[in-house]
Order: sequence, then structure tokens, then C-alpha cells
Amino acid sequence: MPENDRYFVVKLKYIQAIVCVTDKNVNVIRCTNFETCYQSRFLIYGICSNYCPVIAETKKYLFRGIKPKAEIHEIRLKSGEKAGALLQV
Repeated sequence: MPENDRYFVVKLKYIQAIVCVTDKNVNVIRCTNFETCYQSRFLIYGICSNYCPVIAETKKYLFRGIKPKAEIHEIRLKSGEKAGALLQV
């Protein structure tokens, strides 16, 4: 786990996700909507696209200073703990 990585829990109305933010990159680690996106072919090579609501809300909150529709909380991981294990899917 690099030191410049930040982890957030993002909660939308029907979606919960854990995201990792490194500099200006936002990556979804775990998401309750993954199966729906996979079946709808929204994923690009298995990775969420930039118009994913979780990524869009996280970028809105962090980089643009706009109040998001989602609840966003930063989490601190203990050494050896994996972020994906924090969200029960």
C-alpha cells in the first residue's frame, strides 16, 4: 500500500463502493453494482469507466470541491489490511 494512496467509502442510494485515489486517478476496488455493470457491458476491460457514478461523485468531492450526492468517508487502513475486505458484497 503506497503512502500516497487514499481510500474512501462511497455510498449512493443503491450502490456502495470502496475507491482508491492516487493523485488524480480514482479506481474502484469493490462495488455492490459490479455485477450489473458487467452484464450491461459498462466496464472497460473489467475496469469502471469515468462516467461511473461512484467515480464521478468521488471526483466531484475531491477535485472540484462540489458537494456530492453520495456520502463519502475517508478510511484509514491498518498495516496488512486490504480495502476490499471492508465492504460486504
